[in-house]
Amino acid sequence: RRASALPSKPMALVELRDIRKTYNGTATPVEALHGIDLSIAEREFVALMGPSGSGKSTLLAVLGAMNPPSAGRVVVDDIDVYRLPGERLADFRREYLGFVFQQLYLIPYLTASENVMLPLAASAISNARQRGMAAEALERVGLADKAVRLPRDLSGGEQQRVAIARALVN
Repeated sequence: RRASALPSKPMALVELRDIRKTYNGTATPVEALHGIDLSIAEREFVALMGPSGSGKSTLLAVLGAMNPPSAGRVVVDDIDVYRLPGERLADFRREYLGFVFQQLYLIPYLTASENVMLPLAASAISNARQRGMAAEALERVGLADKAVRLPRDLSGGEQQRVAIARALVN
């Protein structure tokens, strides 16, 4: 018999299963996430939208391995993220994730290139290779010619692109 001609469903790179997050404050507990299920395939683009207070930031913090869920599983590339020990969780963040925060958190006394190199600092990659990777990331965001500029010498949009290059450098 011939195999089915139906295309296979792309394998999920990211899987969230029954994610719940409850914050226990001084008053009534707040359930910020209520049983979230999500699958994201490799190269799939997902936009997260909703009104203020709907749990977007909480979901991103859980997905970004910065805030464990109260219940549920986060699996990325077959890695059960919250089962990793602390030091491996930091390695996971460095190897798999890049963050662009609303506040850009660029170090004011470091050049654009040095800011992009920050996520590489704890790696075993040589300084020369780190500089090359930073140069490639800055090229990708159209800032190759601004590598030696300090954040204060860049426009707001250029600062955002430095932060994006930093998120992509790994």
